Amino acid sequence: MNLGGADYVTKPFDKGEILARVRVHLKIRRLTLDLMGANRELQEKQARLDDDLRAAAEIQKSLLPPAFVQVPGMETAWRFIPSYRIGGDLFNLFPLDETHWGIYILDISGHGVPAAMVAVSAYQMLNSRPGYLLKKAIRPPPFYEIVSPSEVLAAVNREFPMERFDKFFTLSYLILNINDGRIRYSNAAHPPPVLLRKDGTVTLLKEGGTVIGLGEGVLFEEGEARLFPGDRLFAYTDGITEYRTWDERFFGEARFYECLQSTMHKSLKDQVDGVIDAMMAFGGHEPPPDDVSLLGIAFGGQGRNPAAGAVK
Repeated sequence: MNLGGADYVTKPFDKGEILARVRVHLKIRRLTLDLMGANRELQEKQARLDDDLRAAAEIQKSLLPPAFVQVPGMETAWRFIPSYRIGGDLFNLFPLDETHWGIYILDISGHGVPAAMVAVSAYQMLNSRPGYLLKKAIRPPPFYEIVSPSEVLAAVNREFPMERFDKFFTLSYLILNINDGRIRYSNAAHPPPVLLRKDGTVTLLKEGGTVIGLGEGVLFEEGEARLFPGDRLFAYTDGITEYRTWDERFFGEARFYECLQSTMHKSLKDQVDGVIDAMMAFGGHEPPPDDVSLLGIAFGGQGRNPAAGAVK
């Protein structure tokens, strides 16, 4: 037994007992080898899955805005913290023409590669080139027409029926006139963007409708707002407000708004970083179970972004 024996029989030996015990141990050996083989196969599959998740994460990051976004008369800053599970947060801002910029933020339901791939499809659809969804090609100059936010959401909703993708998602889309600060917007059940006035007043851009994925016949209301010099606009995903402590206390909307107000004297980048740092401190710096996204725009800046974006 000290040398590694697994069983023994006592004298006098019984041939039938010996054969029975040998058969049992041969069967145990076969089962052990089968288990070892299954374990190796499981490890190989897990390694492939990890590779797929890493690739999906890189795809997700590549779709985010560049670190430096030059917007005349404005300053921008953003933070994105990917979940330890791949999710479907995505946001972007881009020129529609010399006067108007498009801004969107979305959050795909669920996690993993399927959510990331739906995010890629949505990214491709929300393209600002003429002839795509956000700008219709027309015959007379300037040969394009900017599509209203409510029409954009209705079109996206038709293209992403839940029965086809087994996913739904929330979406906010805004059109900002960089000359006068006027905003047209619509939300598809996404957390409403926050307009933080220069005096600290918080206004929520709530107009819109239900989630993307319900198919034909869904209507979205459209709202208007205006940014004045010194005002700031923030779009975010619920990974911020639903970040929680070990005893299930949520960071919450009220605490989020208070953080925006208490950091409004800082530069936009420091304000965005400060809000995210406060959120992480609230939850003991545990990795967030969902993607965390925060995009800020300060109106009346110099159009310069010393350090606009960060992925952590």
